Amino acid sequence: MSEEILAFFLSSLLDSETGFGKMGIVEKVGDDEYQVHSYYLEPLVALYIICDMWESHQTAMKIEDIVSGDYNLGRMFLMDEETILEILEELRAKRYISIEKNNTLNQIKLADNITKEFVLEEIIKNA
Repeated sequence: MSEEILAFFLSSLLDSETGFGKMGIVEKVGDDEYQVHSYYLEPLVALYIICDMWESHQTAMKIEDIVSGDYNLGRMFLMDEETILEILEELRAKRYISIEKNNTLNQIKLADNITKEFVLEEIIKNA
């Protein structure tokens, strides 16, 4: 890859108005040194993403899938399992989800009234 293309991609990642730069995921710390950080999502935004990934026939979602599944919170926002569990606990405390966690079963279930549309309305109401 040419240095021009690499410089373009890097400047795009660091741009404070868009993308990862705005989110603080990529930070320049020296001349040729960069740090990559996770991004902490607001719980309702996290719930919206979970609802978006939820399939109509699905009754529960494995926490492992939320952490490391394709296009899910852990992978998209570089969050570890501990951080995601904190967010899930906040959502459980507000009764948006239930968490079933034991030796063999680590999953969440949505409360009966939870839909993407409901969560979007809650995000707007709380903005």
